[in-house]
Amino acid sequence: MGKKQQNKEKEQKTKISKKQFFLTVLVLLMVVVAYLAVAFRAWDVAGATIKRRIAEKQIDKYMEQVGFNGTVVAARDGEIIFAKGYGRVDLTKGEDASRCSMDTLYPIFSLSKQFTAYAILQLEQEGKLSRTDKVSKYFENCKYGDDTTLEELLNLTAGIPEYMDDVEDYESYHSVDRDALLSKILNYTPAGKGQFKYSNSNYFLLGLIIEKVSGMTYEDYIQENVVIPAGMEKVSFDPQAADTKGFRPYDVYNPDNTEYHASYAFSAGELCTTAINLSRWQNFLYSDKAIDISQCFGDNPNETVYNLGLVRAGYYYGHTGGGRFHRHSMWYNTASHVQVIVLSNNAYCDSNTVSLAVEHYLSKY
Repeated sequence: MGKKQQNKEKEQKTKISKKQFFLTVLVLLMVVVAYLAVAFRAWDVAGATIKRRIAEKQIDKYMEQVGFNGTVVAARDGEIIFAKGYGRVDLTKGEDASRCSMDTLYPIFSLSKQFTAYAILQLEQEGKLSRTDKVSKYFENCKYGDDTTLEELLNLTAGIPEYMDDVEDYESYHSVDRDALLSKILNYTPAGKGQFKYSNSNYFLLGLIIEKVSGMTYEDYIQENVVIPAGMEKVSFDPQAADTKGFRPYDVYNPDNTEYHASYAFSAGELCTTAINLSRWQNFLYSDKAIDISQCFGDNPNETVYNLGLVRAGYYYGHTGGGRFHRHSMWYNTASHVQVIVLSNNAYCDSNTVSLAVEHYLSKY
């Protein structure tokens, strides 16, 4: 073999060696980069976990300070980031009573209104009614029927007086004659029409309209067309059969500490469910592309508006609910995509303040 040929082979081997070297280095670099990516990811996860645990401890400390009794669920972008129960399910019993949890069934009272409103929007979408319909279309003997629309019932601007003011305390815990109650509501004289006036009478009428239009009971319609599509698994329509029992001392009208009767609350507030289920409901409500609820709140985000059983205040949508022994709140922040649900069987709980505190502590991670 000539010297020239040997040099040529030597050069080729050198090139191959260099190529193998660079390939080896490249592979090693890729391995190092992948390792660092995993390490940094693990570091981020560990850091987030530490921050979350700090936030949870701060929330626990706050709940102890305010004596909170109930269940709290918080979610971000639809994913649960905090869920915990505090205190006893039955406040009439001692410390050996079962504890509040994610499975605790609460009567949610006025949080029910958004379910009623959603059903009205569904029926409108199906062409079975219109929010511009006059109330007289559904109740011929209504004193204000020709001057009031379903839209005004939804946003509480019809000026209809509160039927609960005309029911004695002791009556509210027993079955109420619906026909007699309806007759009373239909014969009210509205006051302050066009102005916001909170009155359960509006949503009582909406529940009956749902029954008239759908041909189903209110409860069956909500269960089949709202609850099941929203993925809610534990719902009832009897506040007196809920898990929780509150306590109000010296209640001469209700010594057994039972809540309002379903026939008294009806479509204005008879639903019962868990905090986790309400989180599922919010995920459904604010992501449902078929019915855009934002269309019902005007174009000015700085204006506080009531509609559809919800208050929109700035970036927040939500509502409160309460009965004889319960105080609840449920808010969704459209800017941070954080939702906080607070359910309490303590009649003296400031659920809105608790909700804001939980959101504050969780915002730190």
